[in-house]
Amino acid sequence: MRQAFWDTYDGRFGDVIVAHTPGKAVRRKNRGQIVLIDTGACYGGRLSAYCPETRASRSVAGDRPWFMDPVPQPIAPAPVSPSRLAAPT
Repeated sequence: MRQAFWDTYDGRFGDVIVAHTPGKAVRRKNRGQIVLIDTGACYGGRLSAYCPETRASRSVAGDRPWFMDPVPQPIAPAPVSPSRLAAPT
């Protein structure tokens, strides 16, 4: 659905600022009218900001490795023995 909007938006309402689509840099789509600002700061990418009045963007380095690196998976709980599942008598 997003791609269909990005492909057809004509800019009549100004820039559309989009997040939740991380990439390595702030980028523009559809003749520059769609601005994707999410650079994955919560995953260790850069933290970015965009000013619609000046169309300028700024970003600062994050503290963690780039977000496309494998994310550690949660550790599965230890199996419970059947004797611990039995109802008390």
